[in-house]
Amino acid sequence: MNEIGPTVTTDGEHVRVGPDLVSACAWWEGDHTRGELEVQLERDAAVERDGRWIWAYHSPPDVSPTAWGGARYYGDDVLNGLIERFAPDLVLTGHVHDAPFRPDGSWHDRVGSTLVLNAGRQPGPVPAHIIVDTAERTADWWSFEAQGTIAL
Repeated sequence: MNEIGPTVTTDGEHVRVGPDLVSACAWWEGDHTRGELEVQLERDAAVERDGRWIWAYHSPPDVSPTAWGGARYYGDDVLNGLIERFAPDLVLTGHVHDAPFRPDGSWHDRVGSTLVLNAGRQPGPVPAHIIVDTAERTADWWSFEAQGTIAL
């Protein structure tokens, strides 16, 4: 929060949250928008920071339990390359709603040194969610079906 209230960050922008830098990555749909995303990440990689680099990204990486739909992976193979290239600390994803609830699926994965999180979707008054506590260095996942905690 800044002096005048909450901050809204849109696709292609970044915001500081304490010592951490959060990049809001657009959902790319072709060469042009993928190129814009890569320019953004190159720019954001050059920003000085004292903490983690966190991305909000639509789909999880491909061939990850966070992208498992029960019959096949629904991940973004471009994200795999971006993670390899830029090595963010944490990637927050969605898109593959059933991954945490499927055998062989999960709400978390590590791709190299990058932690990937996908809370999944559940109907009801309280959605499945993840609380990332950067001070305690934990991520807590909650759903009606299960809960879990991992170290960042």
